[in-house]
Amino acid sequence: TRNYHAYLYTDRTDGSMFGPEGCTYVDMLHLHLRGKSFLDDKKFTIADLLTKKGSALGYLYDLGDQWDHEITVEDILPPDESTGKFSLLDGSGACPG
Repeated sequence: TRNYHAYLYTDRTDGSMFGPEGCTYVDMLHLHLRGKSFLDDKKFTIADLLTKKGSALGYLYDLGDQWDHEITVEDILPPDESTGKFSLLDGSGACPG
């Protein structure tokens, strides 16, 4: 499929990868560069993986060009103080790396 790209999330605690099960985007041919398989990301939320301050998750967009991103939890507010939103604290827009 043109102008669509696959992606993978990588749990930094154990290396588990999560991605779009059944994806047929052309860049999936590069999956072997990252591993052979991944868990269906529709069965998980980011909140399942980023559970505490300091938790980290890798995000790779476009398996061919390899736009690597690192998502790290800086803080988690108690439910009564939280709006449920997140804030992007840093980024340069300079991908691919």
